[in-house]
Amino acid sequence: MIIAPIPPRETERLAALRAAHILDTPAEVEYDDFTLLASRLCGTSIALIGLIDETRQWYKSRVGVDATECPRDITFCAHALVQDPPGLMEVPDAREDIRFHDNPAVRDGMRVRFYAGVPLVTPDNHILGTLCVIDQTPRHLTTEQREGLQALARQVSALLELRQARRTLEQRNAQLERLHHENSQLAGMVAHDLRNPLQVIDGYGKLMLNGLIGPVTPDQQTALEAVTRNCAFMLSLVNDLLSISRLNAGALELDLAETDAGALVAANVELNRLLSTAKDIRIDLVVEKDLPPLRIDAFKIEQVLNNLISNAIKFSWPHTVITVSVQRADDRLHIGIRDQGQGIPEADQPRLFMPFSRTSVKSTAGEPSTGLGLAIARRIVEGHGGTISLHSAPGEGSTFTVSLPLAPKK
Repeated sequence: MIIAPIPPRETERLAALRAAHILDTPAEVEYDDFTLLASRLCGTSIALIGLIDETRQWYKSRVGVDATECPRDITFCAHALVQDPPGLMEVPDAREDIRFHDNPAVRDGMRVRFYAGVPLVTPDNHILGTLCVIDQTPRHLTTEQREGLQALARQVSALLELRQARRTLEQRNAQLERLHHENSQLAGMVAHDLRNPLQVIDGYGKLMLNGLIGPVTPDQQTALEAVTRNCAFMLSLVNDLLSISRLNAGALELDLAETDAGALVAANVELNRLLSTAKDIRIDLVVEKDLPPLRIDAFKIEQVLNNLISNAIKFSWPHTVITVSVQRADDRLHIGIRDQGQGIPEADQPRLFMPFSRTSVKSTAGEPSTGLGLAIARRIVEGHGGTISLHSAPGEGSTFTVSLPLAPKK
């Protein structure tokens, strides 16, 4: 019996095998399908996907044998690793081959007579093992069988490569998830630390504007108005950052209670009338009668409504109408906010609910936006088991629809 020589670059080959993380893994139907096909294609009683490490050949998949491995020194496949030129190795009758005639697997045990194996090659040209077929009867493969066995081996190699790519992707996704979590925590910490000094600045600015600290000149009045206006925007941004960081950390805690949705929407419309009146925009409210209650976190849904209605005001022209509707449809309640504004181009819509997203549409009076409100709104709505959707086109306005499940009947 001739023992196969060690292949060139054996250290790198073994490293590639270890990196595949496949040795001693449970059986998988994807691999078993290939050994079954190889056995049927070649008409042999045995088919194996064998991977060769330092001391053994381990069978990832097997047909016709009970053993899960064999010593490397006696395996035919070790010779396929060093075949020159590389490719399919066929042994028509092992009793007549000097390499195998006194091999224990030929002399007794399996009584191997026929063998054909195709190397399983990585993209870096490392041979991890073989797809092989074995029989107790001498034979020759036909041209079609040889081509078919080689094609199956290429697919097994691709499956091994896919396995490695999937593992790499999972590792990178886990790393990205950790970084995302850390960034969310950092954003939350920074936002929390910024909020207190901003509130102090905003408070003192308002005291001075109201003359409670002393008289102010017209120029000082203008400057203080700018300070308080920008403080209000920064506080809004900080609060949105805190909200999105908590949501990204999976901390959406809902205080659910049965709520009169019509009354909740009506109250939020009234809160936004001051903004709409300043731009000469009318808000019409249409609420279906006898609506059943919603089991929701009223505070968080009000946050969603405030964002959608204030956005409609920001991006609408003066002398237009915003229609807010509440109606039932089967087992859901739909809250719609339709404006007569500029509309949103189709190309901008997919990123509209992404944090810090910006569209090509500008507010009609220069009102600032944090780019976080819609992302927060979607997370809140989805946390309630609902959906938020958009229908819009340039020049035709926009309609945002919040769909929430109705409270279960008692």
